[in-house]
Amino acid sequence: MILYSGNTEAERTFCASLGEILIRWNEIEASMRILLYKASGGTGDKLEVLIVHLGNVPLKHALNAVADAYDPTVSAHLKYCANLFEACWSYRNHFAHDLISLASTDGETVCISQDIKVKNGALQLHQGTVRQLDLDTFIDHEIALKKYVSDLILGLYDIPTSQSFDTVERPRLPDKLVLSSLHLMKMRQA
Repeated sequence: MILYSGNTEAERTFCASLGEILIRWNEIEASMRILLYKASGGTGDKLEVLIVHLGNVPLKHALNAVADAYDPTVSAHLKYCANLFEACWSYRNHFAHDLISLASTDGETVCISQDIKVKNGALQLHQGTVRQLDLDTFIDHEIALKKYVSDLILGLYDIPTSQSFDTVERPRLPDKLVLSSLHLMKMRQA
């Protein structure tokens, strides 16, 4: 195994897939803001300014909050969309922030991932590998999420060509992201 050489087609494909994930995620975030804007009433510059400055966590919570103003079918879709968004952003964050080095063999290119967090007063080291199949699977989830958000936006705007909320299909939630962890040390309690 050699660490990243940057010369193989598989390594370039892997990096291109990472770029695709980030670009698609930016599109999803923008679409989620449009969805929240319309679900919140969709009027006023002040509302636009507030929504534009929401990060992913407040965006999810705000969509859940406004969902209660709708009939049960629409509310269920908005809440499911918020949960799907949250499930996908954990993968996006992992792929965007935790990948540290490509490694190649004759048959496969993988990326080594690493992250250190503090949880319950202890340092945790998360390490693993990400394969091209992992990226491809997540891209499929992003495409499904974007279509779902688009269907909900069209439904809220009552576009004549849109599906009714009763017929909009909910994409499958991705499996929960599980990272292997090693407890490095217990932090001293004050």
